[in-house]
Amino acid sequence: MNKKNRTILYYNLIFILIILIGISSFFLAYFYNLIDEDLRMQDVSVVENSEMNFSVKEKGKEVFTHNKDTYNLSDIDTINTYFNYSITFSEEVTGSYSYNIVGYREVNGEDVEIYKSNNYQYEVTGHIINLSSSFDIKDIPTNIVGASNLKYVVKINYSLFNDYLGRSFVKSDSLNITIPNMNETTIKTSDKVSNKKIVFSETKDDDNELYLVITLEFMGAIIMFILLILLILRTINKENDPYQMTIDHILKKYEKQIVKLKSIPDLAKMDVLFVSDFKDLVDASYNLDQVINYTEVIKNKASIFVVFNKHVAYVYKINRQHIK
Repeated sequence: MNKKNRTILYYNLIFILIILIGISSFFLAYFYNLIDEDLRMQDVSVVENSEMNFSVKEKGKEVFTHNKDTYNLSDIDTINTYFNYSITFSEEVTGSYSYNIVGYREVNGEDVEIYKSNNYQYEVTGHIINLSSSFDIKDIPTNIVGASNLKYVVKINYSLFNDYLGRSFVKSDSLNITIPNMNETTIKTSDKVSNKKIVFSETKDDDNELYLVITLEFMGAIIMFILLILLILRTINKENDPYQMTIDHILKKYEKQIVKLKSIPDLAKMDVLFVSDFKDLVDASYNLDQVINYTEVIKNKASIFVVFNKHVAYVYKINRQHIK
């Protein structure tokens, strides 16, 4: 197909695309106007349960006890702390949750960190997060001047997503055990949480979502048609561009002799001979039995063709400003 026929074909395609843009615009407006306010509520309920307990092993004894109200602080050998943290979602969620344990000693009104565990992370796909574990508190210091409480905190974090509501659930929570710095100490833990229910609601309209999707599809089609028109116009301009036509002609005619380079060759240490006619460069290529190297120096503005022979480089330059 010759250049004139290709140009006619391109303009026909542009005409068809303009018609398609008009049709798509009509349907875009039509479905956009169908979006109404017939909304309904969608709920996701979250039920939380958490509990922390402990048992104490006193020095010189082999068994743990957990039914005493107070303990002599200096007699405590080990406090075994165990906890359970569970969340149940009414709809499936995906994401991750993690926990770590940090110990603090309150000194002069400030919490001083004395222990930090690794961070344990888990993935979840389903309805339930159920976290159960335990840890030991040993070597409990006594009679620290200015110290009042020893506290260990289980820090729990989760980041989950629910497709049903199309929203994320992100929360940080904690469970604590506190040992006051007193001779007769009463160990305290976080209050037990049983079946704490939270309901999250979103307004939904299936028809509205459908109309919105269709509207966006027609909008995307219009954008695509416009981009195609711009691409065709660019192709037309490129085919009528003397500079590009010259480059394409040379590359096509001498494709077996030409090697395309990704970067500009270093000519600083070579003797450079510029030729004014590309045929002279072709002759040099034949006579020296060397390929013609090609690279674009400035995109869409300047290119060079080079034949190397030891320390000599034969160069032919093409500049847009010199081509009419």
